[in-house]
Amino acid sequence: MRKRATKILKILIVVIVVAISMTALRIYTYSDNSSETQADAAVVLGAAVWSQGVSPVFRERINHAIDLYRRGRVHKIIFTGGQGNRNEPTEAAAARAYAVSNGISPSDILIEQRSHTTYENLVYAKQLADVHGLKKVLIVSDPLHMKRAIAMAHDVGLDAYPSPTMTTRYTGFRSQGKELARETFYYIGYTISSFIQPTSVESATIVVENTDLDNHIAQLKKRLPSKEFSILVQPPFVVIGDEPESVVRERAEGTIKWAVEKLKQDFFKDDPKEILDIWLFKDEASYKKHTRLLFNDTPSTPYGYYSRSNKALIMNISTGGGTLVHEIVHPFIEANFPACPPWLNEGLGSLYEQCGEQDGHIHGFVNWRLPGLQRAIKAGEVGSFKDLMAMDVNAFYGDTRGVNYAQSRYLLYYLQQKGLLITFYKEFHANQKTDPTGYQTLKSILRESDMQQFERKWQKFVLNLNEEFSLRLAN
Repeated sequence: MRKRATKILKILIVVIVVAISMTALRIYTYSDNSSETQADAAVVLGAAVWSQGVSPVFRERINHAIDLYRRGRVHKIIFTGGQGNRNEPTEAAAARAYAVSNGISPSDILIEQRSHTTYENLVYAKQLADVHGLKKVLIVSDPLHMKRAIAMAHDVGLDAYPSPTMTTRYTGFRSQGKELARETFYYIGYTISSFIQPTSVESATIVVENTDLDNHIAQLKKRLPSKEFSILVQPPFVVIGDEPESVVRERAEGTIKWAVEKLKQDFFKDDPKEILDIWLFKDEASYKKHTRLLFNDTPSTPYGYYSRSNKALIMNISTGGGTLVHEIVHPFIEANFPACPPWLNEGLGSLYEQCGEQDGHIHGFVNWRLPGLQRAIKAGEVGSFKDLMAMDVNAFYGDTRGVNYAQSRYLLYYLQQKGLLITFYKEFHANQKTDPTGYQTLKSILRESDMQQFERKWQKFVLNLNEEFSLRLAN
């Protein structure tokens, strides 16, 4: 009996060794498999990020995706990967910065910053691909990673094809051997787990997020007042409009997507935490009618507004996209700078009421608030920056709200024109606990010890402005 058991054990060991060897051989031979198919996007699987930038392994993956993009093999790049170490950027953010520095347009880059495993990379990439209508993708990673990555990509529903980087850092016999052993272990583990199908916390979260969006859209469809309305997902918003669907799509992609990308490029890291709607009503009559019907509200502005209670931006889009960009700023401020004082919240929003793109960045231009501010300056009705920046909500939105808005806007406009705005925002955000109003940060950025003298300089700057300006609108 013991001999029989020993024989069975030996046979079992041989079978396991053969199975492991065959798996390793399949992984190794598959590593040379590179598809020449044309695809919508390259999905770059995340890798290590160091304090000084992307790691050599990750850099080669990014370079390969850039090459695919430049050769016209793909027209979008999806970078994946969350934050590994607390003091370092997410893998996806670091990859985007590297790609942009190498000439890739930010508008052709999508990122997900939540994943920490290959499987999560692909799940979240699938979500991005679905939202942006990207059907076919090339998976970019190291050759020995490719077998497992493609298996996972197919399992999450991606129409995926391998595109391993031929400039992998795993070139030596020892490094390749270690990587092959590692991939063999993980591939066998994934194969076994696929049969067992355990429900992890991460996968449960993903299902909930998808279900939340699906349920939200389903509820929206029930609320639509007429068949004229169409619904589009433009992350991080759901866009609803009663213009022709092609026009709604153009506004979603041309204005909303552009504004979100540019604002995140310069100011904001996080998207709003909740699902928010943007209602684009085609004219004043539709705006007033549907604001009452859908939200039981009467708008106090002819342009549009952000309703925190309704989790919605409610817009009369016939007045133009300026107020839309203004209102988009507010939910991003809530998500990224909850303690932001009203002067900066409204100042930054109103700066981009009249905006375009300069040198690849969002840029505010002189707008309709200027003449009123100039009159107030001449009449001596503009207070100090110290007083403005210390105002609470009640004071800011009180009797002098018009002047407060304009003073805030043109202070930020001044900083923008001097190349100081982004630096000011980041330093104020970093120092908000010790400088809750931003006044000390402003003095530091301006290198001004005499703020009364600076205010006179600023007033002269404002009085010399005029509404004769040219701008390049973002389309």
